[in-house]
Amino acid sequence: LFMGKSTTQVSDQTLSNGPLGPCCNWANDADMTQLQNIDVNFNSIIADLEVTSQYSDDGAGVNAIGLDVKQKLFAWTDTANDQFLLIQYQFQNNTGTAMGDWYAGIYSDFDMPDSVLWNLYNNIAFYDTISQSSIVNNTSPRYFVGYKILHPTSNVKYYANHNDGSGGHQNV
Repeated sequence: LFMGKSTTQVSDQTLSNGPLGPCCNWANDADMTQLQNIDVNFNSIIADLEVTSQYSDDGAGVNAIGLDVKQKLFAWTDTANDQFLLIQYQFQNNTGTAMGDWYAGIYSDFDMPDSVLWNLYNNIAFYDTISQSSIVNNTSPRYFVGYKILHPTSNVKYYANHNDGSGGHQNV
């Protein structure tokens, strides 16, 4: 999750700096601060699984926007509903003053396999205007992952980056 109000006020929980060890132990920028322990509920009246977390962007210090976030994940086990998850975000202004415009976004780095191998450079990301969904798949389309904003008044913006820096994208 990214939250931003200006070029200096951006809160996220992404990786920062290089790896701390020989493989995948990357430092985290820690903008988000946990407000309560994660609650896992297998007896939800909404879904077969409901996971709730709460956090704020207080870890961003002077660059914090001033938001508390309640995040819920819902999952089902029946065959009609076992191929998707729903994630709900509720935002609360904790500054005590009017906030004005601010923005929220989802960041993901899906590494989709093409078979039993993980050829990461064969991943394709695109925005499907018909379903209004962000979709990632491998060039040998075996697996698909997608995002869709369900709130009907949301102003959706989409950007996909090529991790290798090709096509004028950032080399990450």
